[in-house]
Amino acid sequence: MKDFELTDEEMQMYLHKIEIDITESCNLACVSCVRGCNIFKSDVMISLDKIRKFVDESIELNYQWERIGIMGGEPTVHPQLPEIINILYEYHVFNPSCQFWTRSNCIIPYEFPDWIEYQKNPDHSHHHAFYVSPQDVGFPMNKRACHVLYDCGLMYSHHGYLPCCNSNVHIRAFNLIDGVQSLKNVNYESMMKLCHIYCRHCGMYMMDNFESGYLLSYPVDYISETWWNALIKYNSINCRKTRV
Repeated sequence: MKDFELTDEEMQMYLHKIEIDITESCNLACVSCVRGCNIFKSDVMISLDKIRKFVDESIELNYQWERIGIMGGEPTVHPQLPEIINILYEYHVFNPSCQFWTRSNCIIPYEFPDWIEYQKNPDHSHHHAFYVSPQDVGFPMNKRACHVLYDCGLMYSHHGYLPCCNSNVHIRAFNLIDGVQSLKNVNYESMMKLCHIYCRHCGMYMMDNFESGYLLSYPVDYISETWWNALIKYNSINCRKTRV
C-alpha cells in the first residue's frame, strides 16, 4: 500500500477536522456499523482527563481546528457528557470559528447547547457493508486517497490521535497499536504511518465517496474472511474476560 496523496487543500481539510470518540458503546446495533458497535462491542468511555488533554494541547499549540465532532458509539450514553461539553467549551471560547457538532440516534433525550450543531439521526436504513477487507476480495491498495480522510478528518479517542473516524474498530478487531499520544506529533507523516497499519482491512477504502464505490456490490451484512476470523478471536477473548 502506498501513501495517500492529498492535494494542499485536502491536506488542510484533513488535519483541521477531528471527531472525538467519547464512547465505544451504543444503545443500538445497526448492521455493518462503521464504529463496530454491532459486533465488536465495547463499553469503553473516554476519560475527562483525555478530554482535558485535548483541549489544553489545542490551546497551547494554537491549533486552529475547523470542525470538532463529538461522536461515539452513541455520545449520549456517556455518563459524563455534561462535563465533557463544559471542558470543550473552553476551546469554543478560544476559537469561536470552530464548528462543533454531534450526531445522535435520539433514543436518550439530550439538550445540547446552541454552539454545538445537533444532528438528529433516528433513521439507520442507509448502512452498507463495511466489514470487507480489500485483500480478501482482490481490491488493489493503490488509490490516490481515501475520501474518509478529507471528508471526516482525524479521530481522537482513548487510543490517542488516529488517522480517521473508523480507526477505533480496527484497533479492537485486530489488536493494533495505539495512535499518536500528543497533538504536537500529529502531522501528515505520522498519520500515514498509521494508515499503513489500519487501512489495509477497511471496507471504506473501496468507496469513492459516501454514496458510491465497489463496496456497495456486497450485501449490507457481508463479512469477509479476515473480519470473520478477527470477530471469532475477539469474542473468544471477551468471553474469557467475562468468565474471569
